[in-house]
Amino acid sequence: MWLTLGLALAMNSTNAYGVPAISATDLPTALEILGEKHAEDRLWQMEMARRLARGRMAEIQGPSALAADQEARRQGYTDAEMRAMAARLSPEFQQMFAGYVRGVNKVIDRVNRDQTMPDGYETLGFDPEPWTLEDSVAIGVSMARRFGTGGAGELRSLALMEYLKLQPVRNQRFDALDELIWQDDPLSTPTVNTEDDLSKGRGVARLPKFTRADSEAHLAQLPAIPVLELVPAISAVHEEESRLIARREGVLESWGSYAVVASAKRSDGAVHLLSAPQMGHSTPSPVYEASIRTPELTIQGITIPGTPVMVIGHTAKHAWGLTSGVADLEDVYVGATAGESGYKYGTETRPLEQIRETIKVKGQESVPFVRERTHLGPVIMRTKSGTHLMTVRRAFYGDELKALEVFWDIAHATDAKSALAAAGTLPLSFNVFAADARNIGWRYAGRFPVRAPGYDARLPLPLDPKTEWKGFLSPEEMPHSFNPKSGLIVNWNNKPAVGWPNMDTPVWGRAFRNDSLIHALGTQPVTVSHLVGAAKAISEADSATSGSYRELFLRAMGDAPEFAVARQRITAYDGSQRNGDVNSAFYLEVVNELRRRLYSPAVGTLLNPSFFQQAVQPTTILRQLQGAGSLELVPSRRRERVVREAILAVQAKADTLSPAAQGAIRYPGEEPIPYINRGTYIQIIRFGTQGIQAQTVLGPGNAESGEHSRDQAPLVRNWQFKPSALNTP
Repeated sequence: MWLTLGLALAMNSTNAYGVPAISATDLPTALEILGEKHAEDRLWQMEMARRLARGRMAEIQGPSALAADQEARRQGYTDAEMRAMAARLSPEFQQMFAGYVRGVNKVIDRVNRDQTMPDGYETLGFDPEPWTLEDSVAIGVSMARRFGTGGAGELRSLALMEYLKLQPVRNQRFDALDELIWQDDPLSTPTVNTEDDLSKGRGVARLPKFTRADSEAHLAQLPAIPVLELVPAISAVHEEESRLIARREGVLESWGSYAVVASAKRSDGAVHLLSAPQMGHSTPSPVYEASIRTPELTIQGITIPGTPVMVIGHTAKHAWGLTSGVADLEDVYVGATAGESGYKYGTETRPLEQIRETIKVKGQESVPFVRERTHLGPVIMRTKSGTHLMTVRRAFYGDELKALEVFWDIAHATDAKSALAAAGTLPLSFNVFAADARNIGWRYAGRFPVRAPGYDARLPLPLDPKTEWKGFLSPEEMPHSFNPKSGLIVNWNNKPAVGWPNMDTPVWGRAFRNDSLIHALGTQPVTVSHLVGAAKAISEADSATSGSYRELFLRAMGDAPEFAVARQRITAYDGSQRNGDVNSAFYLEVVNELRRRLYSPAVGTLLNPSFFQQAVQPTTILRQLQGAGSLELVPSRRRERVVREAILAVQAKADTLSPAAQGAIRYPGEEPIPYINRGTYIQIIRFGTQGIQAQTVLGPGNAESGEHSRDQAPLVRNWQFKPSALNTP
């Protein structure tokens, strides 16, 4: 038991940047104060977060938010289910939730009494309601899903197979599927090599393997659903409407992140940790920084407004960071319906769970809504004919709050080893990094399903007992490493270990962004300034291809005089994508030209240019040009010629190309800050002989209004940091 209960004596203060320093005799009291600070600094953001998470946005924003509310309710939980989830938590964590809710309500009571609530309430014409346990649970569930899940991409594959029926490659549809959604690229860089992976490949050995015959038999078991019906289902399963509103309102909605841990032998003699979660650059920030001091725990890190949890942080003895793991923890199933209230499960007919509700909509009548579920999980959609439904199964379903509790277990760890042991119980997909004064380590966490053999992991599964999962990988079977021989562990959401397949989401290949981070780190000893420099370098790097085409382009051109302009541009291209850089723009346009020339004649446009660019990834093109593709779009003798032709085509329009524009962070009232490809929050920790030295930055500031709403923007602009309250003097 890591909670000390007693007489609650508490106080708090803030530093020069509005980061509260909370002191209390126990954690429930500390989190009650955190709830107050969240509400004082972020009440409007919290209001938006709870309404979005619970499907109550339309009652203040009107019909434009109705689709998002329907998404949230379709895949979310009822109030009774959320209370039951909270009741399964440890008594200690339940008390922390209760304390947090009390703290938020102290502020809500005060602003209602004094009519001092944020302007948004007056603008939309309502007052803040009391904060509830269900509000915090809903936000916690939403946060866990958006940052710690992967998979559920099977409908994209099914849509692709339907679309290809009408394309020139229709007789090679399965080759095209293998081309665009490959399983394992042996040239993709893993987080750790085989020597340092303590799982010894045991988990990889249990992952699904399938043959072409399996894929063909699998597809034959699925109904033919028109592409135009599948597209909205794809949007629904990934909750695209909710994400759009979350982005607009500054609520956590995106995932990404990079992290580095370096041992003393790989550095200047001290252990280092860099953690930079990439959650967007909204105003206010989607996260909130705080430090907490109780008799059993002193900690600083980032919290999620609306929840009593610290997701990334450090104590005086250890530190940890996270990146999204992108593990395939979700599967979509397609099954036949049995009337309006039933479905087929193999030869058996089962009743649908149907929960009838109404959604309030500002300015119009309430809209009836029905949550539908199979025994596996929520129903995403029915086909227009009504003959089939799609349902999603999630390995973590009903256990999202467990992740929040595990983060406190990690915080209470005494060293890197015990922190990683706690991380092994996370039900959601994260790369967890930990460090202390002597050790570094990493764990690929998540409740990873063991699928039934003989089925293609890229396609929706038939709703049948034969496709049931066969358990889950144990923590020891998941890739992990502790004090690797290299002394360095680096991740930017890349492949965890050798042989780990993409399954339904083809992201890990030979052209991936983590190579830019590895290149930026180089071989020199790691220092704090070195890590800052690496973070700055990758913020402006070409994260789409990591410069992996440069040598191929130079080799294809050789010394031929007709490539004079192109050779100058490609030679000058240094792998960065700085705004206004004409060389980067030229390089990337050659990649785009190759994408069009190689794939459009065979697979068409895949409905629109955006889908086409997402489907034909840089690794896909590179594999094709290097003879590793499943389709032979160009004979080997013509590959270099195709590259040369693409370069010449771009050279002919070089003067008309727009300069590279990677984007900038745009905080209200501030000049744009290049570049957007950086951490929302960055913490850099150094454990040396004199103790811990930690520095952090969170732009634009810790509050949504007032003096601390933009006071860290200058730090962000200049790649500067503020010291942690936990630093050793």
